[in-house]
Amino acid sequence: MSNTGAKMESGPSGGGLRQLARHAGAVFVSTLGVQLTTFAIVALCGRILPIVDFARMSVMVATLTLAMSAFDFGMNITMTKMYGDTRDDAYLSSAFGLRLLMLPVGVLIGAVLWLSDMREVGVGIALGALMSLWNGARATDQARQDYRGFVRANAVFMLLRLGAGLLAIKLTRDPFVIVAAIYSAPVIAIIFTGSATLFRRAFSGMVRPTGWVLRYVLIVYLNQLAFIAIPYAPQFLIDARLDAVDVGRYGLILTFTAPVALVIMSIRTTLLPKLLGGGSDFEQMLWSFRGGSLIFALWCLLMCGAGAVAWFINHFYGIKYPDLVIPYLLYFGGFVTTGMIGFLSLSVHTRNVPHYNMIVNLLKVAVVAPLLYLFGFSLMAIIIITISVMVIGEILLALWLHRRMT
Repeated sequence: MSNTGAKMESGPSGGGLRQLARHAGAVFVSTLGVQLTTFAIVALCGRILPIVDFARMSVMVATLTLAMSAFDFGMNITMTKMYGDTRDDAYLSSAFGLRLLMLPVGVLIGAVLWLSDMREVGVGIALGALMSLWNGARATDQARQDYRGFVRANAVFMLLRLGAGLLAIKLTRDPFVIVAAIYSAPVIAIIFTGSATLFRRAFSGMVRPTGWVLRYVLIVYLNQLAFIAIPYAPQFLIDARLDAVDVGRYGLILTFTAPVALVIMSIRTTLLPKLLGGGSDFEQMLWSFRGGSLIFALWCLLMCGAGAVAWFINHFYGIKYPDLVIPYLLYFGGFVTTGMIGFLSLSVHTRNVPHYNMIVNLLKVAVVAPLLYLFGFSLMAIIIITISVMVIGEILLALWLHRRMT
C-alpha cells in the first residue's frame, strides 16, 4: 500500500478520524443490539429445536437474506452516492418509494411459493421484501449522516424484536412462527414511529433517473446479488445434497459469523458517505500505510476473538452438531480476510468504476458455482471452495484498483 506515493500518505485530521470512529461506533453499537437479539434467538433455537426444524429455519434465514438484497435493487449504495454528490433528498425518497411498491410483489411471490409447497423459500422471500423497507429507512439515515435517528430507531427495533422472538419461542416451537416474529413484527411496529415520514414522502418529488443513474444502479445491483449469493447460496446446495445436521451446522456458522459481518458493515456504511462529496482525505488515508496498518490491526483483533467463539460453539453445540469448530474457523477466517480487503473496494464509488466490483463478483459466482457442483459433496469442501474464491476475488479487485489509482 505504501507504493501509492507520497500523496496517499496524507489523510484526514485527527478530528476527522475521531468523528469517523464516533459515527462508526454509533452504527456498530446500535446495530449490534439488533443483531444480538437475532443472534440470541437463533442460537437458542439451534439448541432447543429439533435438528430438522432448525435446518428449515436456516433455509428461511438464508432465503430472507438473499431476498433483502434482491429487493434492494442496488439502491442503498447508489442513492447514498447520488445524495452525497448532490444533497438532493428526492433521491432518497424515490428509493424508498420503489421499495414500498415492491412489498406487495414480494408478498405475492411468497404466497405462491407457499401454496406450491416451497414454504421455507416463500416465507423467506415475503419477509425479505418487508425487511427491505427497514434497510431502506436506515440507509436513508446513514446517507444523511443522521446517526441519532439511526440509533433511536435501532433501539426501538431491538426491544420489539426481542419481545416478539421470545414470545414466539414461549408460545410455540414452530420455526415458521419464530422467523416471522423476529423479522415481521418489529418492522410492522417500527414503520408507525419515526420512520413514518418516509412513507408520507415516498412518492413526493420522484426522481426521473438518467441513463447514467440507471446504469449505476444496475451495476451495483448485480454486484450486490453476486456478493451476497456466494456465502448464502451454498446453504441450498447443502440442503439438497447433505443431511439436516450439515444444514444446521452451516446455519450456525453463518449465525456466529454475523457479529463480524456487523463490524465490517458498520465501518463500510459509515465510511462511504465520508469518502463522497470531497472526502479525498479519507480515501488517501484508506490506501496509505497508515490505513493498511489499521485494517491489519482490526483483522488481528477479530481473529483473536474467533478462538473464544469456537470454544463456545464446541461447548454448547458439540454433541448435537459435531465437528463444527474447524469449519467455523475456516469460514470465519476467510470471511474476515475478505471483509478487511473489501474496505479498499469502496474506492470504486469515488472513482466511478463500480463495474470493477461487479465484474469481480460475477467472476466469483462463475467460478464458485461449477466448483461447488463438481466438488461440493461435503461441508468442508463447500466451505473451502467458497472462502477461497471470496478471498482471491477481493485480492484481485484491490490490485486492480491500486493499479488504477497509481
